[in-house]
Amino acid sequence: MKRALLALILLGSTAHADPIVWRFASVVPDGTGWARELRAFGREVAATTHDDVNIKWYFGGIAGDELQQHERAQRDQLDGVISGGMLCQRLAPSMRAAGMAAEFQSRDEAQYVMQRLKPTIDAELAKAGYVNIGTAGIGFSIFFSRTPIHTMADLKHLKPWLWSLDDVLKTQLAAMGINVVPLPVEGSAQAYDQGKVDSFVGLPSAALAFQWSAQTRYVMDLRVGYLTGCMLVSRRAWDALSHDDQQAITAAAAKLQVRVQDTTKQMDDSLLSGLFARQGLQVLPVPPALQAEFAASARDAQKMVEKLAPPGTFERVSAWISEYRNSHRSDKH
Repeated sequence: MKRALLALILLGSTAHADPIVWRFASVVPDGTGWARELRAFGREVAATTHDDVNIKWYFGGIAGDELQQHERAQRDQLDGVISGGMLCQRLAPSMRAAGMAAEFQSRDEAQYVMQRLKPTIDAELAKAGYVNIGTAGIGFSIFFSRTPIHTMADLKHLKPWLWSLDDVLKTQLAAMGINVVPLPVEGSAQAYDQGKVDSFVGLPSAALAFQWSAQTRYVMDLRVGYLTGCMLVSRRAWDALSHDDQQAITAAAAKLQVRVQDTTKQMDDSLLSGLFARQGLQVLPVPPALQAEFAASARDAQKMVEKLAPPGTFERVSAWISEYRNSHRSDKH
């Protein structure tokens, strides 16, 4: 009897608990470069936690749009959401101050600001019940169109699709006289085919992922807003992990953030420097007069979106932008 009891004790001490399976959702289409990076992250999580944590992915919006995914997470039907920026802005309104048109001049400038804003964003997301394990700068949205764009008047004659969850650009571009048509991302290509829209406002990499580049004829690198995504884990799911597993996942998420930023930049640069042209898209130069008029119109419309972020946030972001530009101006001299 004693031997049998001892065997049971030893067996119990060496047995492993069942692995935790996290259910993550994203509107990112499966098979894209983004999805491959997320799957690689999942494999690294499994390896570094010694299979304590595994991730099951729901790509392509099969769990709904980002707001619906959030609702599912609230009902414990999901453990996390990979947000392309829209859910992040809804739950962390300070993030909206860094999502305006013609705000940033470069990716480095945008990332400089986001690094300083991140503690505030993380605190806002924590109040919403999430741990933000990764924030990645994805890139600039630009214009894809059926007809060529040369002037601000050309822009105002378009009916561009815009992600319906993008409250900042929806408000600002409308105030600029641009007739955006806010629609869900999963129906964007169909809306173009049906004539509901004649253009898109989105990332070059998104144009490839959602097939806009196969539909439109022209693309112009007139930079609209800068998109920043986040990786949200419900507090319930996070607190169920050991400290070691939390550290392993945080490290894996940091690597993913760098890969997503680097991969998306390389992809966007390659698309605009030749790949789009090979697909039949004509890459239009940005006329200096259009660039100047677009930027001036965007600045005039900023007051329309300031109310979407907590008081003082736009001022803080503006100060960081000036700080970055001043420091880099000094470096050049």
